[in-house]
Amino acid sequence: MSKSMIKLKIKEDKKSICLEGISYFKESLKKYLIVEQKHIILIVEELEKKIDRELIVDLDITQKIREVMVKYSHNQAFLREEFEILIKVLSGHVEQNENINW
Repeated sequence: MSKSMIKLKIKEDKKSICLEGISYFKESLKKYLIVEQKHIILIVEELEKKIDRELIVDLDITQKIREVMVKYSHNQAFLREEFEILIKVLSGHVEQNENINW
């Protein structure tokens, strides 16, 4: 074997070693990313569950606030009607008393 052939053989061997290393690195990286992807998916799923729970609580609180506001509105309307009736009744009594005093 000549010197140039030995150099070519060494270059081919280095190239082959580098390509094997790159291939091994790619496979290792794929495996790592798959594991990390599963880990990230679990974290995201847990986060989604937490957000779902918080949204349900927020929706429940919002619904309760609406119910209280509706009850307050009905009570306020009822009290306004009762107050107006009371004013009419009292006005009627005042008029009757004025008529009696004359």
